[in-house]
Amino acid sequence: MSRIALPYGALAFLGFFVGATGTVGHRYQPYWGSVLVLGVALSAGIFARAWRSWIGLLVYSQAWVATVLFLNFYTPPSGSVLIIDDTLGKVWFVGGVVAVVIPAFIPRRFMMEATIAER
Repeated sequence: MSRIALPYGALAFLGFFVGATGTVGHRYQPYWGSVLVLGVALSAGIFARAWRSWIGLLVYSQAWVATVLFLNFYTPPSGSVLIIDDTLGKVWFVGGVVAVVIPAFIPRRFMMEATIAER
């Protein structure tokens, strides 16, 4: 049972980690920080799809979206927010959703382990 559940738990943790790190780090350097965290979100989505196919991508993307939405709407008592409603915040929020969805459109043959001669 744990042999089946452990990879999906790892992908859920990856989605949480990428979402939280990206939410905090998208303002690191204006625009370059956003490009960096969007690239990380995209590459983690590709990894999730390549490792555990559609269900792995679904687990990763749900964890990512839940984390980013929670951090977007959570307001601590100090009143500070992590995703501000400006250009960088919109780029992270909308661009992140696009980066998480893009791996769903990559052809399956690119995700399989095969040599060029076998394709």
